[in-house]
Amino acid sequence: MRVCIYEDRCECFDPVALVRPVFELLCGQESLRAKIERRLAGNAFTYAVREELAALFKHQNPDLTVNESLASPKEDVLFVNGRLLASSFVPARDGAEEVGQAGDEVVYVRAKAASIAAADGATAREKVASLEGKQPAKGVEATVIGWIWELI
Repeated sequence: MRVCIYEDRCECFDPVALVRPVFELLCGQESLRAKIERRLAGNAFTYAVREELAALFKHQNPDLTVNESLASPKEDVLFVNGRLLASSFVPARDGAEEVGQAGDEVVYVRAKAASIAAADGATAREKVASLEGKQPAKGVEATVIGWIWELI
């Protein structure tokens, strides 16, 4: 299974997030991305960022897979919201297809390759929005950063 860290609600982190993906913002000594990667170590990662940041993020991180096509995925994917504070919760890599939610916030979506291919949209954010209405929801106790001042 591949883990896709994606960003959403970027406008809540302006102006800081204008030049970097939301999951690259620091919370303490490390980025939200580093916290997620550490807790899900041993998985293959891909990253979904805004198109206007894709070239810069790829240039800064040449070894990472950025904005991978999800039109016909070859493996199952665990989509993890890049605003997740991974010290509070980390989704299980394996399990049934589901949408993990903390209140109104999507924390993760675990989906099979066939479900992803059938979902509407081309980007990770569009696929997550499409799958959100089709997969069973599961309430989880997690912290998803909503505003820039919550990172302090």
